[in-house]
Amino acid sequence: MTAVLVILAVVAGVAITQVAHWQAKRQPMVGVLWFGANAVSSAAVSAWGMTTGQWLLAAWTAFCATVNAWMAWDYWNRRKRKRAAALAGAKSRARIAALVRKARQAARPRRVLRPVPGGAP
Repeated sequence: MTAVLVILAVVAGVAITQVAHWQAKRQPMVGVLWFGANAVSSAAVSAWGMTTGQWLLAAWTAFCATVNAWMAWDYWNRRKRKRAAALAGAKSRARIAALVRKARQAARPRRVLRPVPGGAP
């Protein structure tokens, strides 16, 4: 009976994590919060396992805490990357607009030098 409950708990945890991962692709801050909270709770369970002498549990949750911390860090950097890309896009748009403006000014018809009727004195 306990094996079935453990399997159900693992499947539920994986499903919830996949939903959080899916949401975090659109909003990286969701990933930072979700995986950061998982890292903190896994570290706490790992510390509890070390104090009670359950070394297998402590090792597994320490590994999970490390993976979750790395995922939170990765989503934090994705948030910054999108902001930097938006700034780079604004700079590119400004450069293209300046280039188009200069090209339009160069394409305007200008007065042409023509010979004076009767010749120049």
